[in-house]
Amino acid sequence: MSIELPEIKILAKQMNEELIGNKIIKCTMQNYEKFQKIKCIDPDIEDYQLLVGGTIEEISSIGLSLTMHLSNGIKLLLCPEYGGEFFY
Repeated sequence: MSIELPEIKILAKQMNEELIGNKIIKCTMQNYEKFQKIKCIDPDIEDYQLLVGGTIEEISSIGLSLTMHLSNGIKLLLCPEYGGEFFY
């Protein structure tokens, strides 16, 4: 999926309107093996369970990616340009 800069800014705005204050109760990783092979994501998938329990405080756009800031100090980089999908 190709995404343009105005689209990522709109997506960040929409996500802020809908998601701020929500708590993450579950994290599921799918099709991550190819990204592990090229060292793009943490090789220890269990580390992503640290997201669970965090409350979404802000979502900002930087270039063609999004950063989700959580109450527990974790920042999650979301990259729809590279196949990231978000379900709410």
